[in-house]
Amino acid sequence: MSEKAFLPTDDAETNEEMALTRLIARLEEYDKYIQNNMRSAFLVTEVCRQYFPPPNPGVTPLLSRPSASIIHISSTRALASEFGPKYCQEGYASAKAGLLGLTHAQGQSMARLARVNVILPGWIDTEDHGNGGYIPSDVDHGWHTTGRVGNPRDVAQMVAFLADDEKSGFITCQEFTIDGGVSKRMHYPET
Repeated sequence: MSEKAFLPTDDAETNEEMALTRLIARLEEYDKYIQNNMRSAFLVTEVCRQYFPPPNPGVTPLLSRPSASIIHISSTRALASEFGPKYCQEGYASAKAGLLGLTHAQGQSMARLARVNVILPGWIDTEDHGNGGYIPSDVDHGWHTTGRVGNPRDVAQMVAFLADDEKSGFITCQEFTIDGGVSKRMHYPET
């Protein structure tokens, strides 16, 4: 038998306390992601809802068109995660995936009031290169089907498109992935 089988009770309790402490810390981190990414999107929408223009006056409710646009920003992490224990991304991925469900639920519950869509950006280079931020390498750019990582303008253009009723008035409850084609690539182990 190993020495561990004969550990005094105090040591076993200490191990249990340490495990519980780690679990509580992970749960707090998880809850923070849910609060900051998903719950906040719901709350902001609920507060702003009262300011949305009313459905078209004088039009039969079934034929009324929404005049507001809600655009949630999720992440491709809602669809896929990185391999390995060092990433510990359950909270972030859960919150970003939750935005997908929130989008289609709000799109239906706010029908005739607002169009609701969600954007899932992939790698968007938001680093401050002047202050030592990570500069994507040629390999990083080459990993993308488009030959480059994304930039904030790529996301902003999709937001502008979805906010424009003339260009996207028939689009609601949809997900838009902006990742340079990475999420549609098949990956095989190198032999």
